[in-house]
Amino acid sequence: MQSSKRIHVDFPDATIDAPTRCLALTISDEFIRQTVSELNEQVDRVETTDQWRLNTDSYRLQNDPEISSLIDKLTRLFRENNPFKSFFIKNTLKELIVRLSQIQVRSDLLTTTHQHVNTNRLAYIVAYIRENVTRSLSIEELSDKACLSKSHFFRLFKSELGVSPAQFILTERIGRAKIILSNPAKSITDACYESGFNSLTHFSSAFRSVERMCPRQFKRQLFVVS
Repeated sequence: MQSSKRIHVDFPDATIDAPTRCLALTISDEFIRQTVSELNEQVDRVETTDQWRLNTDSYRLQNDPEISSLIDKLTRLFRENNPFKSFFIKNTLKELIVRLSQIQVRSDLLTTTHQHVNTNRLAYIVAYIRENVTRSLSIEELSDKACLSKSHFFRLFKSELGVSPAQFILTERIGRAKIILSNPAKSITDACYESGFNSLTHFSSAFRSVERMCPRQFKRQLFVVS
């Protein structure tokens, strides 16, 4: 990184008792290119015309447990006095680059889905799921729509989106439920059935698994904030 290059860091609120911290990690452009090239040689994208990439000029990343874990590991490795230190650091940096590439590709696919529906089968499937999220969707139906075998579809979906098709559908349903719950005129029962769930018990359990709180707590929190 050039010394004159500016870095924008979105610091969380900090106090004396709960300080925040910032770590700047510089990775050479050549090492990034080599790692991404190796990734493209070993792991296919859904479309042969697409490639794994890492845009280092424009990159914004929300806090991610896997990324945080890798950065913590790198910090520990740099402090160790271990004859295998350089080997461990190099491989951890490679994993970091691969995961960042996955996140960037995934973010682009999910935020600009409609720009790619005619050229990318996963983008088409994401749009299809969002349009039909309130009804039952099977792996067979989705893999048929993608013109892929079930096993190939499942592997590529998880590779590029980071979750299984079932997990993605669940997250999309919870996202829709949150929008419904944000409407004061809508009840938890409305959110349950209008987002594709068949029972309040299942809805509450699924909502908690994604949001770490039950639907009632989420709605109450919105009311208190407003």
